[in-house]
Amino acid sequence: MTTLDGQRVYDHTRHLSVNVGSRVRGSEGDKRAADYIRSYFESLGLEIWEQSFDVEYASLIDHKVEILEPPLGEIPSSPVLLTPDTPEGGLTGELVFVEGAQEPQLGPHVTGKIALWSCSDRSECAHRELLKHRPRAVLSTFPGLGLKPKHSQISRREIGHHDPVTSFWITWEDGLRLVRAGAKKACLHLRTECHQGTSCNIIAELKGNEHPGEVIVIGGHYDTVPGVFGAADNASGVALVMELARLYAQRGSKRTLRFVAWGAEEGGLLGSSHYVKRLKKQDQQMRKSESFVAERDSTELDRHLFCVNLDTLGMALGHNSCYVLGPPEVTAAMSVLSKELGIPHQVSEEIDGSDHLPFARVGVPNISLVREGPPLAYIHTSDDTIDLIDVAQLEQIGAFVDAFLLRTAAGAHAWPFERQIPERLAQEVEKMMGEKG
Repeated sequence: MTTLDGQRVYDHTRHLSVNVGSRVRGSEGDKRAADYIRSYFESLGLEIWEQSFDVEYASLIDHKVEILEPPLGEIPSSPVLLTPDTPEGGLTGELVFVEGAQEPQLGPHVTGKIALWSCSDRSECAHRELLKHRPRAVLSTFPGLGLKPKHSQISRREIGHHDPVTSFWITWEDGLRLVRAGAKKACLHLRTECHQGTSCNIIAELKGNEHPGEVIVIGGHYDTVPGVFGAADNASGVALVMELARLYAQRGSKRTLRFVAWGAEEGGLLGSSHYVKRLKKQDQQMRKSESFVAERDSTELDRHLFCVNLDTLGMALGHNSCYVLGPPEVTAAMSVLSKELGIPHQVSEEIDGSDHLPFARVGVPNISLVREGPPLAYIHTSDDTIDLIDVAQLEQIGAFVDAFLLRTAAGAHAWPFERQIPERLAQEVEKMMGEKG
């Protein structure tokens, strides 16, 4: 039987991160990455189609963060793109130090000020809580030592119904320096250019030979935040999707396997949300038809049984995590598989903010696999390079996913998991995703 090749996964990862480089949604790098993935899928002889959707992105012209009182001068920073440009002479305001994302740390005292924000909460809900109090601007410190300022673009999912405000990342060390110096006043400069473009989901399908109406999605996003190579996040994940597509194109599968390279994950899960919204719309239209009988007929959404999400893999030193949004049997199965194969995973029924979340919103169980630990702090910085990636780790996580697919999607006589999301997890997904769609 054809076996998974970690070197092939590494080579795809290297091409996307080194030869293509930054892959911001809608940009030329985004299009070059899509062309590469599409050509590879086509070479496997799978059925290919795409879903295009509109995106907005920004390019940086110039920026600066100056501390006026006391006169500390300019500090290193990275702007959050798609937040508002400052006036021509800059945005000057009083600094107020803010910890966390709940009262009393947040409150009316933030309104109209430049918030020097220290928050260790990974959830994007934290940013929405801050924006409720209408700061004039935000300087965010990332909770990690020795790191460069983060790179990012704002997303509607991150800010909810609030208006964005001019925002920058600075290092934890500079944040500490400002607090100790009693910094009271700053001037921010930001000038960008906004662009309208398109991104796409690239879908390669292998029809099941026994249960073609049962669909399993295996996906990973190929885009990056601005100005980073994105080797771990997420050239590694989409590279593994490509290698799994090669394996199963040769092996075959009892169920239909849909290999998807998601566009614009960094834009707020735009690609996966687009895919799921189309499923939901088709589902609603079919159910309105007089000829549709619920006990007899099934929609394309009904036929989606499971989603496997691969995001940020292959780092040499760290630990593997498996986030489960589904019935308890999935959690048990992943834990058993981890022990049986000797490939350690921290398995939990928790939220991981990636492309599996839109599937959970429409009742499709899923898992999200990620490599975590200290190296994860390099994600969304210019240090997310191919040097982080290890062939052996790619091969190990690939073997884990392959074993899961062989025992379930590709080989099981009957699908082993209920199609449900526990209520607690469904509520947490809604909170994470923000506005319903």
